[in-house]
Amino acid sequence: MADLLEAVGYRVHREYYVNDAGRQMDILATSVYLRYLDLCGEQFDFPSNGYKGDYVWDIAATVHRTHGDALRHTAAEMFNDIPADAGKGADGGGDKELHIDALIARAQQLLGAHTTAKSSTLA
Repeated sequence: MADLLEAVGYRVHREYYVNDAGRQMDILATSVYLRYLDLCGEQFDFPSNGYKGDYVWDIAATVHRTHGDALRHTAAEMFNDIPADAGKGADGGGDKELHIDALIARAQQLLGAHTTAKSSTLA
């Protein structure tokens, strides 16, 4: 698809995803939630393995306009006891995969009550 669009004159940005049982969607959702927290005024280092595209900001801004601060949790709640990101450990180490996976789990935990309430409203 990207080749076709490029051939007819469009500027194309390519991103490649590996089919890994939904993990990429989890990273996308967590990246959007973290940008939402940014918009709520929380301050933290964005994960090196998070999605940084403008589209993530756009989605987060839509969530923020729709829900205000209703989904907000503090950066401390989100990042407490999360393994260090790459290059951020006490010894300069850290693991970007463990870091993002732990953030995914934390976001799911923190947002679980919100998503459950929303799902039951839709039923």
